[in-house]
Amino acid sequence: MSDFVRHEACPSCGSNNNLARYTDGHATCFGMGCNYYEHANGEPIQASQAALSTSRGLEMSGVFAALTDRRVSQGICEKFGVTVEYGTEGQITKHHYPYHDKTTGKIAGSKVRVVDNKQFYATGTYENTGLFGQQAFKEGGKYVTVVEGEADALAVAEMFDGKWPVVSIKAGAASAVKDIKNSLEWLESFENVVICFDTDEAGQKAAKAALQLFSPNKAKNCCLPLKDAGEMLKANRIREFTSEWWNAKTYRPDGIVGGQDTWELLNATKDVKSTPYPWAGLNSVTYGFRPKELVTITSGSGMGKSQII
Repeated sequence: MSDFVRHEACPSCGSNNNLARYTDGHATCFGMGCNYYEHANGEPIQASQAALSTSRGLEMSGVFAALTDRRVSQGICEKFGVTVEYGTEGQITKHHYPYHDKTTGKIAGSKVRVVDNKQFYATGTYENTGLFGQQAFKEGGKYVTVVEGEADALAVAEMFDGKWPVVSIKAGAASAVKDIKNSLEWLESFENVVICFDTDEAGQKAAKAALQLFSPNKAKNCCLPLKDAGEMLKANRIREFTSEWWNAKTYRPDGIVGGQDTWELLNATKDVKSTPYPWAGLNSVTYGFRPKELVTITSGSGMGKSQII
């Protein structure tokens, strides 16, 4: 037996905090789909062995209830299928976040949050599962929001009264590209995809990578004044969140300027020196030639190019 010490980055899946280190030196990653494990001496074991060491049967027990510490109502929890377990003194001890098989629609895996130590562990299988919350919404529509964590998905849904679809990637910023690719067809069915990841460096790096996966002018990046959507809801800054969400800017690759941003440039008057040609007709269509411009004169052989020059 050993006690939890700290969270660390996982050398296998790339997560920055899903690897749990214990007092005897061993470590295991609780990231979705990651079976990385280290012995007490620091040596990793094969993934197949790790799966046997860390695998858990599907755990999806408890009842529907409000997450009062997170200001999330029971109705939103029911919509996403999130359940809780209570301790002997009536306090919530666990949250269960379900992941559904994309083919059958049944719950295949879950992520369980232990409230006391704020640890997560995975149960069941995550093969062929969609994003968290994907099963709660039909494909297609005006907007869908993608966040980093399950609690953030519940928070966004709460702040929008469940009006707009919202989903979460499975294992934080490190899994963003992989998870979105696996559900890209479903996400592309919406007119607008709002990426609302954590405001830390890892979150914004993942957001930039995720934005590039979508067709042009579809994805928007929503940056918040606090760390994430969950923090915005707990601080009751709902109006600020909705304002940032609606004002999220459409992603464009570096160097690309949208047409709507060029109107002032087109209408700006520039004082440019121009030298006229000795022919009125040519001046009427070219306004002469300007310094630093290259003028190319071309025509068939013997038609007077040299004479004009």
